[in-house]
Formats: sequence, structure tokens, C-alpha cells
Amino acid sequence: MRNMGIYSVLACLLSLTACIPEQKTPGLINVSIPVLPSRGHLLVQSAETFIGTEYRWGGTERTGIDCSGLIYAAARQAGFAVRRTTTRRMQLDYQDALTPPLVGDLPLFSHDGKKVAHVGIWKDPEKLLMVHSGSSTGVIVSYLRPKGYWSTRLVVSKKLP
Repeated sequence: MRNMGIYSVLACLLSLTACIPEQKTPGLINVSIPVLPSRGHLLVQSAETFIGTEYRWGGTERTGIDCSGLIYAAARQAGFAVRRTTTRRMQLDYQDALTPPLVGDLPLFSHDGKKVAHVGIWKDPEKLLMVHSGSSTGVIVSYLRPKGYWSTRLVVSKKLP
């Protein structure tokens, strides 16, 4: 019985508030602010425009491109200033392994754990998807299969300098 009284009072209050006109603050304008893509997303979008480009060792053009050439060309197309040899100079700093990779980070691969042998761009690190240029595939989006060839050689992911 007591609960019925509380519900009646709540219903009455709700019906009264429905009659109060909405107050607007004068001088305020609703403005939608566009969300700009992150640096990583811009790099991925740029790299994806190279999908289907054939592999060519040392290449940096749409006529043929290698893995580090893809990073160079995609970064330049996205408006970032990088050197052609940037990825070759990256150190396999295992301290970076403590930070989870983000979209646009560069997964570095090595055969011996000392020297970078291959590089890609994380499209979706949680789903293990990367954009890269493979010698037998050219530029593609790849799923990094657990226990697959490249996943067993993944050393660390780094940010584009």
C-alpha cells in the first residue's frame, strides 16, 4: 500500500514536468565539430590506396613497391615527412613491446631478432590485420595468423617517427 502512494506521487510529478516548457540558453549555438582521423588512420588510408601494387625490391612507386617503400610512400602521401630508410634504421627495441600497438603503428619483423627484415602498417592490431607489401603478394591487407610465417617473426611495433 505504501509503495502505491510513492508511485502515485512520482506519476504526478512526471506529468507536471511534461508541461514545463524547455528552456534554452540564449546565445548558445549547437555546433558539430568534425572528428579528424588520427595520424595512424591517415597512414592506413594512404597505404590502402596502394593495394594491388606489385612488389619490387627498392620500389617506392605505384609501378612497384617493397615493404619499407610502402611506409615511405604512404607516409609522404598522408603528408608526413619521413626518409626512405626510416624503417631500415629502426632498432628492435624490446622496450616498445610493453606498449600495445595502435592503428598505424609499424609491426617490425626479424629472422634473427637483431635486424629488421620486414615491416607493415597495423590496420587493426586487435584483429591482427596489417597492410604490407610482400614479395609474393604485392600490397595487400593480411591477417597475421597465429603461428604463421610472419607472426612467429614479429618482434615489436613502433610508431612512425
